[in-house]
Amino acid sequence: MDPVVLFNYGRVDALLEPIRLSTRVKYTTLAVSSQHLALGANTGAVYCFDRRQLRLRRLLANKEGSISRLLFSPGGRLLALTVQKTLIVWDHNVDGRAKPRRVKIVIGDGKDGIITAISWDDRGIRLFTGDDRGNVKQMSIAKSKIESRIQMKDSDVIYRADSPVVQLDHRQGRLLVSTRTQCHIIELQPIKCSVTTVGSKPRDGVFGGCLNDALTIYTARPGSRIWEADVGGHVKSTHQLKGLLAVAPAVIWGTKSDGVEDGGRVWEPQSLSFHELHVIKLVCCCVVRATW
Repeated sequence: MDPVVLFNYGRVDALLEPIRLSTRVKYTTLAVSSQHLALGANTGAVYCFDRRQLRLRRLLANKEGSISRLLFSPGGRLLALTVQKTLIVWDHNVDGRAKPRRVKIVIGDGKDGIITAISWDDRGIRLFTGDDRGNVKQMSIAKSKIESRIQMKDSDVIYRADSPVVQLDHRQGRLLVSTRTQCHIIELQPIKCSVTTVGSKPRDGVFGGCLNDALTIYTARPGSRIWEADVGGHVKSTHQLKGLLAVAPAVIWGTKSDGVEDGGRVWEPQSLSFHELHVIKLVCCCVVRATW
């Protein structure tokens, strides 16, 4: 593997500028596309910045409450966000002169739980949600139906898991569903979807999973481990990261000063719970959030 240098491109103070004068407004989540960076706030507002220059380009107002999740569609034109049981999709039009428009508002009913995970399909025309009751649903996002407001229905459910959904990921007509107890692969079909469970050993905790373009599955396990499996659910190898984490954090070099190394400290093996996994390029599985 080629050497990697972590580099801090610059200061991000500009992201705090819109909320600097308020002690009440806090950022709660973020999403990144190739050109834009969106930050959701506890007020329901979404601040859309130019990714390179960090200039505020749009402010999307939502009255539903604190934003819990944000996700750009492939290509970055649409932005999905969740507030408790509500799913909202914006055509944000950051680079155009037209006003941003709400494409769809989907309201959960009494049978639905709080939305805990979202994922777009490869073309950005379907959106999948998972909730804390194990329901996995799919919705078609039609740009022509502006400001449409609909109720989630049981017919939208494509799978009911036995535990809360932690993470969703879609690749090439397959949806990975990672729950607190297991990881599943759903092969999406027009009439009936087929479901395959990855491995045979259950788990208990907040563990994520992801798919790469080669349809290799990565799913988190207890004790800083990650399973690598195929779409048939067969585990090919187990990656033990506990020992690899017994090293000092990598130096991050910045534009203002050189990186600072923490010398002299002894780093013990770490047992982490990997909440979310994402793929960088083809085979590199990156942990974006973890807890001890």
